[in-house]
Amino acid sequence: MTWHYLSLGSNLKPEHNLTQAIRALSERFGELLLLPVVRTQPCNMNSVHDFLNTLIVVHSALEPAALKQHFNSMEENAGRDRSDPERGSKDRPLDIDILTTSSSLSLAPFYASTEPYCLASVQALVPPSAAPASNTVALALTATQLAGQRAATINANHGSGHILVVENTIDSLLQRLEAAFSC
Repeated sequence: MTWHYLSLGSNLKPEHNLTQAIRALSERFGELLLLPVVRTQPCNMNSVHDFLNTLIVVHSALEPAALKQHFNSMEENAGRDRSDPERGSKDRPLDIDILTTSSSLSLAPFYASTEPYCLASVQALVPPSAAPASNTVALALTATQLAGQRAATINANHGSGHILVVENTIDSLLQRLEAAFSC
């Protein structure tokens, strides 16, 4: 089993599309490490639509190529035309990228990124008293909302059938996520 570090973004119906993508990822992979959802301006494209972005870690035995194929299918189901040669510079309902993979869980791959949307999500982990996270966004997941001030573990496998969002400090969150996968 490998840890896969993902970036998710949307600038067409972003609240709806990211919520649906997070639900689908939770149903497919179980517990997720989800960093704050942030609003960012488009990079390297001309658009008037801001993006909602987040970073996610999933634990899976799938090889990166099979995982990317699964993510491409999710993008297409959300309405993205993956056959368009200019798709990288157009508005998109969903974009899921595998940033890297690792045999151990750490936030280091996210901290090492130079992509503005990655940096915005990582910077939103800073406690609100140290730096207000004015670009964080709450997404409704059933009756629970992602507060955006902390990372969250999402578990869709508890008895009620709803998605449970557990917010915590990042250190205990990493420990909890590792413990969930070591069972």
